[in-house]
Amino acid sequence: MVRPWPESSSWAQCQKLFCAHLVFTVVLQVISADLPFQQAHSKFNRSSKKFVSAVVKPLIVSPTQTPRLLVSVRNSDEARAAIAGGCDILDIKEPHRGSLGMADPDVTAQIIETTRNLDRSLPVSAALGEVVDWSIGPNGISAVPSCFEDCTFLKIGCAGLRSQPEWRTELSETRQAVTSSLSNPPSWVAVAYADWEAADAPKVSDVVRAALHDKCCGVLIDTFTKSNRWLLDWITLNELHAIADQVHSHGLFLALAGSLNAADLPRLKPVDVDILAIRGAACLQGQRQSEISQAAVRAFQQRISAIWPLAPASSGKTA
Repeated sequence: MVRPWPESSSWAQCQKLFCAHLVFTVVLQVISADLPFQQAHSKFNRSSKKFVSAVVKPLIVSPTQTPRLLVSVRNSDEARAAIAGGCDILDIKEPHRGSLGMADPDVTAQIIETTRNLDRSLPVSAALGEVVDWSIGPNGISAVPSCFEDCTFLKIGCAGLRSQPEWRTELSETRQAVTSSLSNPPSWVAVAYADWEAADAPKVSDVVRAALHDKCCGVLIDTFTKSNRWLLDWITLNELHAIADQVHSHGLFLALAGSLNAADLPRLKPVDVDILAIRGAACLQGQRQSEISQAAVRAFQQRISAIWPLAPASSGKTA
């Protein structure tokens, strides 16, 4: 049974607790395996790569069951507004380029620098577009911006891969090529499109299975098309329940996106979701192509707190 998470835990406290647990676990593994120092040092380095778990694990085992808020931004000014509004995770993308549009490298670097100056502990994710946007040459991928090393995790979509029988191989090879191009690669979040037919992408269930096989740190269920429809127009609550159980049983987090609106959040409360990801709801007039509004971010965060109030510390989950 996991010890109940304190009501007053902050992100920093979560990270400290996890790091202590990480060191303790690795030491036990080293002692039990009687590993030489060099092997033990290597094992710790590999484990420390999982520092993203300081974000992931508290989400999964926290008894509060309060989802974290991810806000997607396109420039440094929007990053400042999102952080001032109280986002828990900052995501970098260019909405003009689609659901997972990748921002230009210089813009990404500027956003990361701005974020680290304001809050060094804030998790940062970045969208890399779709697998079909990338080409792997004989020497791998040569155009992977080094700024991605400063992210907590990366995302890449599967739009256009539905008709390709070897899509899982292509997805894995693209991720691996990106990872191999970075000296300090982040973890991967798998992205499944609820409107997979419109995206010409693999089914949600297939992407989730691939995420478990490829040892991703989480699964994001999003929508490819951004119109007047939202997530639950494409996928049922029962399906989301099943996916949440599946990913949590393997230690992954579940994030939900897809034109989420504050007024629709009560319908998602029955789902054991860890992260709520927004763009349009954080913008002026609720338009995803508009600028991020600090007030809109704060209002959405307050709505989350109202719908998922803190639970007593004694009512924690177990794992």
